[in-house]
Amino acid sequence: MTRRTNDEEDDRRRPMDARPSRLRLTDVARTLGVSVATVSNAFNRPDQLSPALRKLVLERAEELGYRGPGIEGRLLRTGHAGAIALYIPEPMTYLLDDAFVSTFLGALMNACQDRQIGLLLLPAVPHTKSARPRPPAALDVAAVDAIIFYGLAADDPVIDRAIERGRPVIGIDMPDRDGVIGVGVDDVSGARAAARHVLAKGHRRIGVISLPTSRRRDDREGAPADFDASSIRFPKERWQGYTEAFAEAGIDPAAVPIRICEMNTRDRGRAAMEALLDRNAERLTAVLAMSDVVARGAMDACRERGLTVPEDIAIVGFDDAPFADKLGLTTVAQDAAEKAAIAVRCALGETVETTVVRTSVIKRSTT
Repeated sequence: MTRRTNDEEDDRRRPMDARPSRLRLTDVARTLGVSVATVSNAFNRPDQLSPALRKLVLERAEELGYRGPGIEGRLLRTGHAGAIALYIPEPMTYLLDDAFVSTFLGALMNACQDRQIGLLLLPAVPHTKSARPRPPAALDVAAVDAIIFYGLAADDPVIDRAIERGRPVIGIDMPDRDGVIGVGVDDVSGARAAARHVLAKGHRRIGVISLPTSRRRDDREGAPADFDASSIRFPKERWQGYTEAFAEAGIDPAAVPIRICEMNTRDRGRAAMEALLDRNAERLTAVLAMSDVVARGAMDACRERGLTVPEDIAIVGFDDAPFADKLGLTTVAQDAAEKAAIAVRCALGETVETTVVRTSVIKRSTT
């Protein structure tokens, strides 16, 4: 009878899918007969070793299959992961579906590439109309140096959870919050300029298509009170800009028809425009849309009703998304690249001159 060796016994007992444990820095040091500090310096502080000694350590580590300290060791040693996280309160596919957000994401990637840092996309918690949602588990375990939030409501519980981690938190287009570095667009002046533009064209029967004003999500008729109580920054400030222009023209904001979209999508914009056309006996002559995406949907609805833009109804968007020029859409432009660059600089703890991105009206054929 053949007697099994100890190694054979270990192999027999090891599960088929087991993997050998990861080599540690101490294993390399023991093999070479040097201190742990020497091996660590070879990877992290080469100036502390002679070129010959560093070359010896790295070559031996390569032979052993050791690729360097893992992220856990790096975090413990330096306190830095070399990556930042992005969280948007929509399904992750929204980052590709929304043309302007996709442009922003590309600009953020470029800014991270320039700084040689990683970018981690965190999954959003599904929207709920009842209880406060549970923050995503990924928020607690992500090995990142900072977290960037985009467009969250002020009462979203993920903000508190992120602040508790003690890492920098950057809030893009979000209400002011203690513990959050705000980066945003001058929404008020941009919206005011857009409203002034349609008013200068002689329009007085003007409707508004709004993005969600809270974490409550449904398509509905809106009112000024929705914006007064809004926990989301940009609908609140864009409405403020519109109403400042309305006041200059003697228009009562309470008389302005409003539709609030459940989500910033083309379909929701089309549905909102259909509702505005159906529910206003005296047909509107202009619509201010709070994004180019819903403005595009509004144009679809007009075309389906046999209305021409701008002869029958003028439409103005917001963002200057990549498709806006092709559509001839008058809109409010904001610089996605500048916004992304500022956010990354804030995430890295750098000083910035301003965290507010300016806007301008781009006049095209829809007005």
